[in-house]
Amino acid sequence: MLLISFLETASRESVEDALAHLQKLIIHYSSFIVQATSGCCLDHMDSLYSHASVIRFPSIDDFKLFKESTEYKDVRLLHFHR
Repeated sequence: MLLISFLETASRESVEDALAHLQKLIIHYSSFIVQATSGCCLDHMDSLYSHASVIRFPSIDDFKLFKESTEYKDVRLLHFHR
């Protein structure tokens, strides 16, 4: 599960762009993703996170491949700074 929060100063376009890149990444790796769901947290005013993504993999090895991929690291670095 990815819990996502954006800076209050983030523009709507930046948020949409980041989420679109995450969705493209999920589609790119769909051959070894069992299920993926992303969306806005309805009670985000009471939480630190405004969005979430749940991604299920058939095995821990598939999860590691996804997490260690250059594409995932690029999306995380460019759109989801920590």
